[in-house]
Amino acid sequence: MSSTVRGAIDPLLGYLSSAIRDEAQLLGGVRRDAQFIKDEMESMNGFLHHLAVADKDHEGDHEVRAWMKQVRDLTYDTQYCVDLYGRRVGAAPRARGVRGHAHRAIFFLRTIPARHRVGKQMKELMSRARDVGERRQRYGVQVPAKVANEISGGDAAMDEELHDLRRRLVDAEPLKDATVGLINWLWLHKDGHAQEPKATVHGDTVFCSLKKCVRFLVPPVFSLAIGCQVPKIPSTILVIAIVSPDEADGGELAKEVYNHSSVTSLFECKAFVTIQRPLFLQGVLRDMIRQLRRPTGGAGEEEEQQLEDREELQKHVKGRRLLLVVENPDHPSPWNEMKEILDSSGCSPGSAIMVTTKDSVMAECFSPNKTVTHSFVQYCFKKANRMVFVKWENRDIIRRVLEKCDPDLLCMKLLLGTLYADSYTSEKQLEDLCKSLEYSSALPDTYSTATSRRQHIMTKFCYDKLPMMDRCCLLYMSIFAKNSDVTRQSLERRWVSEGQVIQGDGREAMDRAQRCFDGLVARGFLAISKAGKLGNVIYCKVHPFVHDFITKVRKEDNFGNKSLPSNLAPHLSISSDIQWHQVSHQKQHGSGSSCNCFSPVVEGQGQGAADDITTFIESLPTFSRVARVKVMDLDCCEHLKDQHLKIICNNLFLLKYLSIRSTGISRLPREIKKLQQLETFDIRQTSVPSSATRGLLLPMLKHLLAGPVTYRPDASPDMEISTVEMPSKIGEMTEMETLHYVEVVEDDKKLEHVKNLKRLRKLGVVIQGKQEDIDRLLRVVTELSLCLRELSVWIRPSRSREGRDDVLNMEIQNKHSLYKLLEKLSIKGITKGLPNWIEDLSNLAEVTLRQTSLTDMGILGKLKGLRCLTLRHESYIGDDLILKTEEFENIKFLAIEGVSHIKRIVFEPGTAPKLEKIVWTFAKMNITKDTIIDLKNLLSLKELEFSGDFNPSHMQLVAAHHQNCPNFKYTMWRDVSVQE
Repeated sequence: MSSTVRGAIDPLLGYLSSAIRDEAQLLGGVRRDAQFIKDEMESMNGFLHHLAVADKDHEGDHEVRAWMKQVRDLTYDTQYCVDLYGRRVGAAPRARGVRGHAHRAIFFLRTIPARHRVGKQMKELMSRARDVGERRQRYGVQVPAKVANEISGGDAAMDEELHDLRRRLVDAEPLKDATVGLINWLWLHKDGHAQEPKATVHGDTVFCSLKKCVRFLVPPVFSLAIGCQVPKIPSTILVIAIVSPDEADGGELAKEVYNHSSVTSLFECKAFVTIQRPLFLQGVLRDMIRQLRRPTGGAGEEEEQQLEDREELQKHVKGRRLLLVVENPDHPSPWNEMKEILDSSGCSPGSAIMVTTKDSVMAECFSPNKTVTHSFVQYCFKKANRMVFVKWENRDIIRRVLEKCDPDLLCMKLLLGTLYADSYTSEKQLEDLCKSLEYSSALPDTYSTATSRRQHIMTKFCYDKLPMMDRCCLLYMSIFAKNSDVTRQSLERRWVSEGQVIQGDGREAMDRAQRCFDGLVARGFLAISKAGKLGNVIYCKVHPFVHDFITKVRKEDNFGNKSLPSNLAPHLSISSDIQWHQVSHQKQHGSGSSCNCFSPVVEGQGQGAADDITTFIESLPTFSRVARVKVMDLDCCEHLKDQHLKIICNNLFLLKYLSIRSTGISRLPREIKKLQQLETFDIRQTSVPSSATRGLLLPMLKHLLAGPVTYRPDASPDMEISTVEMPSKIGEMTEMETLHYVEVVEDDKKLEHVKNLKRLRKLGVVIQGKQEDIDRLLRVVTELSLCLRELSVWIRPSRSREGRDDVLNMEIQNKHSLYKLLEKLSIKGITKGLPNWIEDLSNLAEVTLRQTSLTDMGILGKLKGLRCLTLRHESYIGDDLILKTEEFENIKFLAIEGVSHIKRIVFEPGTAPKLEKIVWTFAKMNITKDTIIDLKNLLSLKELEFSGDFNPSHMQLVAAHHQNCPNFKYTMWRDVSVQE
């Protein structure tokens, strides 16, 4: 709990310091009181810091918890008082000349009532702060003795290569890795005998034997009983035994292989049967026949049904490559009879049988040639051993912990994530964890109860090892519904706005939020729901059990507002501390009607969350202390209207985060200027007119998100954009970090004021196509090149030059003055190809092009840092897209979306050695075997994804013959809409 209270105190210290330093007009007594409270809070914060790093068991003491709750309440009340003073009093006007002194005197007279109220509140808060400090001593709340760590030094500094290796270890998926290994083994034996593996120069080793090849494809954490030489198999049918010695399910692995697209391309017929007791062999054969039967005419079917089962089976599989999965056979005798029947059925060479069993002896009987041990414990054990840096005499403690977790992969991943983050976890800590798990497993409980207890023990162990800020950020996730997807960017901005992340000012806090997010993902607390093209997280969610755990901890630690209804919690600030139930009671008795926004919504009954939100907003004027609300996330609240936004602006003047994305808001009220503390303003996908932001001036604004600017392959370019104008006083909003998308009207010189935004990291602009405006933008980009990381430029045809065919370019006269820090670039609408300065952007990782009319990929191919390339409508006008030798050295993702000119892609030898995924979207195309030339040259290819109206058979064949057996996905044409 100390971490959550410190998360509340840290922002208050900044507030008080600012008030003492900047508000010179504050009354002398108020200033002394504020200084006293600030000193007390610093002392309390130091105490909490020592408490956080000491033995965490003492945090459970009732005296400590009660005292920390008092500190938290005092913190919120003091922060509210300072905020209220800043709102009602504000800074005194400058005293210049007689008129200035007169204005200053009037200001002091006018603010006397507010000063008097603030002075009284400060006196009360000072008294409370003194009482809280004395109460700690009176009841003996002391700092517990630190527990000496067995290992000193904490996390050691590691080079980037070692860090990447350890991260790959913790990110690996056992089921996925085993699936890839089995599929490659099947392909190597597709002719019924072992083939020499294809040599490759990409990677660490050139493989020259089957054993090395399989070990490369399947990580060494699996035990593969394969000899260096694969003996000649007399039968045409290969047999693979999947043995699961512990709680892992070999049938699950077999299903993954069975349903994989590469396996579908390799085998002409498939069947999946489960052996049950008592065994009825004829029933098993008939189940296989039912799955293998090919559609024929009615008379033919009747004739087939009259055949003996063996003859009918032979008729279905003769001359065809068969894949059969046999799940859970438990005796060799019926297995031998089934194998004999299949051997005599006339299957084509390369046919295979996968047998799953729990018994390793049975596995040897079934398949003396190929046995795969599928064990989560063994998989995670060898990974964990590689991530722990200390030298223990007996590392078997890790295996024992994993065995107690088996088969709960969530617990195993949490342990791997903790070892990844804390490489020096002590042996004693793991011994204590193992004892707790052993004691839990010994209790006579049901399976579900035992699983829940095991998950609780592991989750608490990993949660206790989280840093303070990471804990606060994880607890914050409890306000969202179970299994709900949350956008990463909005989550990080909310953390900063709520004060959960404190590390310096401005960008430092945002960087710390990003590190907290990455840490929670790496440790396994947050799961990735949707990833971007380069693996970056777009949406995340919390595992249901972890959600239950943090919800319980949140209530115990009094984190946030416990009285906030669950359906409103994701939309509002958690630290508002409004007494919701009391207000609800007053409204119900005062108006005679029930206000259901103050009680949890029962699924399937009552209004939706959007109706509850509007009811709450309409009730804002009646609330007391409502100004504490700092976050209003109203995404997709369809019932939200213009009058609701006006109410928000008039009452929640301390808002830092406001999102009205995808709502019914159609205009911005004049009262929007009252939100002087606003940092994030999201108005995407609304019908707000472009002129609404012309006079916008919010001095603390950091993120202005407008739009939408979307891409649809089948839509007219002019129908895809809806932005707002650049604010006329944009140069005064110097805290701005994100400005995306805004439109610059023709010959508008306020674009030049953007160069004053020295913290701007992401800029998206829409320009009316005129070379003078483009040159003005490039001068701004050059001025901001030390801070700018993402740039999106959309050039629209000039309205005053319709009918003229102007040649537009983005060349910079002095490109040496441009710092090469840009990481993401999107360009649409230039007609003279890409500018030459792009080839000097060594950090450029992602490029998106549209209407650039390229004829070759020369400039892009030279970019050493390029990892993602997206080509859209009219970005490339050649028929053949050629990736040449020694180009695109680090690209991993290639997307071609709606480029009608491209008919063929050629990959020359040595090009794109790291390319893993290709996505091609089109309306209709005649796909042949020559559509993609030399796909075999892509040595790292893993996925092929096609979307359009076409016959997929040729591409299935091409993918099937690739040495990596990439997963091939295809869908018929569908509307594709991508948010920029």
